[in-house]
Amino acid sequence: MLIIKNKSSKKQLISIFTIITVFVLSGQTIAHTIEFKNVDPNEIPEQLATMSSVVKANYDKIKSWEGKILYECMIFYRGKSAADILKNVSGAEEANEPNELARKSEGTHEFKFDVKNNRMFIYYTSTRPVEYIDLSTQLTYTDLSSDQWAIKTNDYQMICYPDRLKKDGTILHKKAIKYSAEPQPFWSSNPPITKPGAPYQPVVWGSDPRGFFQVGTPVWVLLSQLSETLRLYRQGDIDSVFNVMLEKSTEGKMYRVKIANPCENQWYTIFVLDGTKGFNPINIENKYPNGVTLSEISTEFFEIQSVFLPKTSRLVRYEGDSSLKEISTVTLSDMQINMSLPENTFTINNLGLQDGDNFVDKTANKEYTYQGGELVEIETTKK
Repeated sequence: MLIIKNKSSKKQLISIFTIITVFVLSGQTIAHTIEFKNVDPNEIPEQLATMSSVVKANYDKIKSWEGKILYECMIFYRGKSAADILKNVSGAEEANEPNELARKSEGTHEFKFDVKNNRMFIYYTSTRPVEYIDLSTQLTYTDLSSDQWAIKTNDYQMICYPDRLKKDGTILHKKAIKYSAEPQPFWSSNPPITKPGAPYQPVVWGSDPRGFFQVGTPVWVLLSQLSETLRLYRQGDIDSVFNVMLEKSTEGKMYRVKIANPCENQWYTIFVLDGTKGFNPINIENKYPNGVTLSEISTEFFEIQSVFLPKTSRLVRYEGDSSLKEISTVTLSDMQINMSLPENTFTINNLGLQDGDNFVDKTANKEYTYQGGELVEIETTKK
């Protein structure tokens, strides 16, 4: 819902590009200033296995985890994509098609994870309206954003969102949906954010902080796989399907792993593991063989109760032509681990529902009204 439309000031545009510069440079500070030297190839399998054990032992100490994430995100759209995005903003349908559009959002995620049983709860809320900025005309379109609640387990997923709002953003009515979920590890997908009928909202990077322990898959899984594959290759039991290089910093505290797929046009990954932080990944780069960067993530870890957890993280993403796609930062706070979680954490009573709101159970093909903490089935006429 469009609530204002105005000319962006020169100061605002300068601020945007200042933020871009800070994000890009800060993401390069650690990984691009450390000197590394090659590790003896014969030592690589054992070293990778050792780091895998250390980082897994760190994560295995986490049985439950809760906290808050503050995020700032700017996504850039160009050409047809920019025009299509702006058309979805209520009130901006008649606007001239932009050549380049920036979507700026800020908000918080409150999360609770039962890590042992792979259950999670996240409450999403924006701290300010979403801004769509036409970088050519300097026009800004401000759109209301809605709160969302999400619960995910191995057996089901639930999402709740406002489906009726006042012009000032006051929530009039909410709708929750439950649907089945195939059992899957936490790293295989993000929490449900946008589903058919829900308001448009891009998946926010970093919304599941467990993802900071992964490089595509959990880092301990990847390191173990690399170690075993290299060992079998050197024994002549398998053919080489990728190239692996391991480097060690001159002071001996950090390691850099390079993985390249020899196939044409396949990206490769470079990540840095900090031995003083439990060998967790502090920098991850994805590139094409021609050197074009697809993305870079820089994460700072800190120690709490003898466990290393992410504290801040920055993401920069690029298009295939090197143009900027996204810059985001997340800051984690109020974190606790291994505490008891209330019994209702992963139930419908923790979805923000109020009397009169609707609940749709797609696993049972039934609809309900939420009333007094209970679900009252809505009778449907059978044809």
